[in-house]
Amino acid sequence: MASFFALSKIMVFVTFITSEVLGNVITASQVFVVVTLFEALRLTGTLHFPMAVEKVSEAVVSIQRVKVW
Repeated sequence: MASFFALSKIMVFVTFITSEVLGNVITASQVFVVVTLFEALRLTGTLHFPMAVEKVSEAVVSIQRVKVW
C-alpha cells in the first residue's frame, strides 16, 4: 500500500525532471494539470495494473502447461 501513496508523486517527479532535461519551460498551470491527471490515475496505476500483470503472467504459465500436456 505504500506504493499507492508514493507512486503518483514519483511519476510526477520523473515527468517534470524529464520535461526540464528536454528543455521545456514548466508553468504552474502545467503542474496543476499533470498532478491532477496523475492523481486520477493513481488507483488504476497502483492497484489494477499490478493485478493485470499478475493475471496475464498466470495465464501465460497456464497456456504453457496445457501445451506441454
